[in-house]
Amino acid sequence: MAYRALIFDLDGTLLRNDKQLSPYTVEILEKCREKGFFLMLATARPIRNVGEYLGKIRFDDMTVSNGGRLFIGEKTFDIPIEKKTAKAILEQLDQSLPLTFETGDVSYANLPFPEYETVFAEDLPSLAEKFPCVKIILHYKNAEQFAEIKKILPESCTATVTNDRLIQIMNREATKWLGIEKMLAAANILKEEAVYFGDHHDDVEALRKCGLGIAPGNAIDEAKAAADIVVLSNEEDGPARFLAERFL
Repeated sequence: MAYRALIFDLDGTLLRNDKQLSPYTVEILEKCREKGFFLMLATARPIRNVGEYLGKIRFDDMTVSNGGRLFIGEKTFDIPIEKKTAKAILEQLDQSLPLTFETGDVSYANLPFPEYETVFAEDLPSLAEKFPCVKIILHYKNAEQFAEIKKILPESCTATVTNDRLIQIMNREATKWLGIEKMLAAANILKEEAVYFGDHHDDVEALRKCGLGIAPGNAIDEAKAAADIVVLSNEEDGPARFLAERFL
């Protein structure tokens, strides 16, 4: 099978631990583009936290906010939680917990989170009546808490864990994999023609379903098990070194 698309997670995969792209990675991805590969991004980050990397790597299409927002060609697609559903979920969550309400361009939080560039909002449920909710995020403490939160979710929503400390609640139709499917379909590329690079829980489905799944050495065990190949870690530019050896 000839591969046509290279799809990348950011944190823990393309980015080093200091959240920077190495010059080597940038160079290799540009060479892949020159060889005719489609470059696609699939990240849990919202678009406002992706911009600094777009000046270094030109992605053809992107799925951000874990599939809650898609950038395909010149078009943008949002897949939010229904307003009344988002409001009901927020009202049932413990308001003393750190909570974040993500819209397409702004993140509101009930506590200050400077590292996430949030805007403070005392009454998050009321925001659900005004703005489309792409994602609800809360800091979780243990597996029991995650299980309890999943119990309150309607069938139209799903929850995943990222970074081992954040629970993300989203529309069930908004996942990394569904976003990837839409990007591939728009480019007329089969999933078997795609190579996916990822390291965490929300990457597992894509690692399994794309034609070739690549996990860096720092990936969680579940991601490594789902991948076809485990390469050097993100700190060692594992994904880029694999591309150089395999495709360049």
